Amino acid sequence: MKDKALSYVYHRPKADRKDYERLLLTLNIRYGKSVNSSTARRELAHLKQSASDVDCFADNVRGKVYEAYPDAENFNRAQREKISVDVLLLGVQNSSAAQIVANLQPTTIDTAVLELNRIILDQKVFGKPKLQVRGVTF
Repeated sequence: MKDKALSYVYHRPKADRKDYERLLLTLNIRYGKSVNSSTARRELAHLKQSASDVDCFADNVRGKVYEAYPDAENFNRAQREKISVDVLLLGVQNSSAAQIVANLQPTTIDTAVLELNRIILDQKVFGKPKLQVRGVTF
């Protein structure tokens, strides 16, 4: 520790400095992230991929899901993975690739990223598929 953090700890009661858990809690309260889970959930609803690649966007999604649904709220890994996949597919730039991956129903965000990257590469090489629409008359 240095600078302000060291000064902050030095001026805490001795009991806070001697107990590692209390010290960690005190520092997290003072310098930790101030985003609570309800704020993170609202941010998830508007999370969109920027210029970054799919892998970086997936990392952002995964981190935001863990902020939104922390361990203390009894969310297991499978539930977080499902939410992560949904947010990833809704926020990715290439919506046609996202739709194809959604139809594959991936169970983990890693599988979704793998499939997205594969489909995006295929689209670059072969072009995006063109949907044929036929008119129906009565």
